[in-house]
Amino acid sequence: MYYVVCRVSTWLTTRGDRVRWSVIGYLRGRVLYKSLKELLVDVRDVGYRVKIGEKMYRGVTEGEEVELFIHTQVREDALELYGFAEMKQLKLFEMIIGVSGVGPKIGMAIVGMTKAEAVERAVREANVEFFQRIPGIGRKGAQRIIVDLKGKIAGMAELDLAAEGGEDEVMEALMSFGFGRAEVEAVRRKFEADLSMEEQIKMGLKMLGRR
Repeated sequence: MYYVVCRVSTWLTTRGDRVRWSVIGYLRGRVLYKSLKELLVDVRDVGYRVKIGEKMYRGVTEGEEVELFIHTQVREDALELYGFAEMKQLKLFEMIIGVSGVGPKIGMAIVGMTKAEAVERAVREANVEFFQRIPGIGRKGAQRIIVDLKGKIAGMAELDLAAEGGEDEVMEALMSFGFGRAEVEAVRRKFEADLSMEEQIKMGLKMLGRR
């Protein structure tokens, strides 16, 4: 099953007045029509046109119920929705279009052609050729994407590890001081069970500081 979450939180200017779009948190509906670049999704008798990537096009069928994570792009003459199967893909897409000179069309071409992990690996390994395969991206553009995303991708990986490990507030607090996950876990095993969260953090900092 695919997921579509729409996030519309953008200011528009009309005759000098500022008008804010309402935030749409979630859409779920049936695919009425699909093309290589777009889905038409029926949500309670309202049709939403959602731009998609090649990988999603191959994975959905007309008549199927879908749920998608969405980036909303507002222009002077249009409001466009870009849909992704996973939140991770959406976050990656938004990082990519944050790079100077990279728009939603190229961002979708990158994220929509493969798994998010493949794009992240290309960034970590500085694989310029991976990005040059996308029409509209030259060598300099590929290098700029890699340089801009390298630190951000590393941060995403750390957050994913924390989520998978059931990270609690004490772990997060201690790791925020620059200590590694393994050394924090080693110290935490020595804590007394009845310590408060504040006491655990203080003791953890004291014990880690001796290392």
